[in-house]
Amino acid sequence: MIRCDHWDNGCRKVVKLDELTKHTDNCPFNGNNRCGKCQCELTPDHDCVNALLLFKCVALEEIEALKHALHRVNEGQKLNSTMVNGLPRERVLHVVAIIFNIYFILDSKLIKMPGYSVDRFPELSGEDRDEYMCSICQEIFNTPVTTTCCLQLFCEDCITKWLTTNTTCPYDRKPLTRSGLSKPPRLVMNTLGRFKIRCDYWAHGCQDVVKLDDLTKHTVDCRYKDAKCPECQCARTSGHDCIVALLAENKGLIVENNVLKKKLADDLVINKAFKNEAKVEIEALKQALKRANDALKNAHASNNSDDGAHIADHELLVECRQKLSSPELLTNTMDTEMTDETVAIISAQLTRQTNLFNVCKEIVNNMDQEFGSSWHCLADRGKAGFAYYTPSACYAYNFISVKIAPVTFIIFRTVTLNLANLKCRLDSNKIDDDDIDIMYNEMRPSMIKVVKKVTCEAIQSAATLGEIAKNINEKMKTKFNRKEWQCIVTLRNSSGYNLATVPGSLIDYDLDQLKVILFQAG
Repeated sequence: MIRCDHWDNGCRKVVKLDELTKHTDNCPFNGNNRCGKCQCELTPDHDCVNALLLFKCVALEEIEALKHALHRVNEGQKLNSTMVNGLPRERVLHVVAIIFNIYFILDSKLIKMPGYSVDRFPELSGEDRDEYMCSICQEIFNTPVTTTCCLQLFCEDCITKWLTTNTTCPYDRKPLTRSGLSKPPRLVMNTLGRFKIRCDYWAHGCQDVVKLDDLTKHTVDCRYKDAKCPECQCARTSGHDCIVALLAENKGLIVENNVLKKKLADDLVINKAFKNEAKVEIEALKQALKRANDALKNAHASNNSDDGAHIADHELLVECRQKLSSPELLTNTMDTEMTDETVAIISAQLTRQTNLFNVCKEIVNNMDQEFGSSWHCLADRGKAGFAYYTPSACYAYNFISVKIAPVTFIIFRTVTLNLANLKCRLDSNKIDDDDIDIMYNEMRPSMIKVVKKVTCEAIQSAATLGEIAKNINEKMKTKFNRKEWQCIVTLRNSSGYNLATVPGSLIDYDLDQLKVILFQAG
């Protein structure tokens, strides 16, 4: 016999030398102020289960706090996130939860399978199993009945359900109705009642095997009928141990906690970049609208100085339709293909619409569909000149003014993004992964092919720029050996970034009005 290694710390155990190592590992006086069994901090009145329950409560509170923080970070990026079909989201979720709770209560307590599972009879012989098995559910009889036509036995629920859709016996196919069912012989019921069956709560930890006749009484009084252990509130299993169950549950909470912390950190980085780009976008839009407003004022000034400027829309449209074959390009910074498509759109809408407002509206819709958002169209009626719009140098390729008869159409694009429009263009194959323009690349060709496909898929399943970035991150992590990826999604023509990256992992590319920077952090 030998004293414990932690005798000086207060342990007064004397154990066999063969058992010293095991005792030392679990000794509550092991010097690190932690219990050797539950690994919680030792206190004068230490109890392993209570200590683990306290740890669980703290972990759950921290997880809820992290989830709340994540919700606040993403809240500003989601449209209509607080309403579902005009009702508050929380109210809808509450109602859905009530419905599902009712369903599962009904499913578990009211909807009962007809027969008893063969696996619940540990002492049942093969001969008895075949003789007392219902031929419909292939389980041991539960409340059996016999048919008058062939004297076969079935579970009462099985044969009753069968006769709701059939008019013949499932065994001999003779005519049969519910009136042709009767109680089985007493010998059958007595033999069935003596079969030994496992408790209904075997999975919760009850190891009792009772006679089938005694099952109902045992089930009512079984101390394992609650799914959770009353002491530790963990799910009951065979051989349940509160400390082991709590340690396993707390380990899962620690993992979830760490995942949420990392997710929150990533979301904060993405959200910061999103807000910075949004400020730039809003300022650019303000400037573009100011220039457009100045152009309108100039157009009105020209119109008011011309006695012939006030002409009805239908008269202008008639005159324009006569000159569709000879449009005059006053100012144009588009390439040839875009110019031809734009002129074709203008001509088509002049033919189809009944007023200039609808002409401009449909020109914008068609330009958005063909070239991406966000387009604007001004129609200058004046005969004494036309309105001017001067785009910024960065977006000079998005401007054209076309004069057809007395009307000048000024069409331009501002620095905004309509994600719904981008998805629509992907759906209609107006753009696809071949339209991705790579600005800078360190990746190998096979990886670039995957990036293009992943980007289009990520856009289709996202509601915000932040969600596009997350989707790309997750898909790249799945495709390439679970490595961690970082992704920044912003507006096209944004520039200036300094990143520490893993060599061979950085790519910078544009799709329509999106810029994507994808890399592995170094």
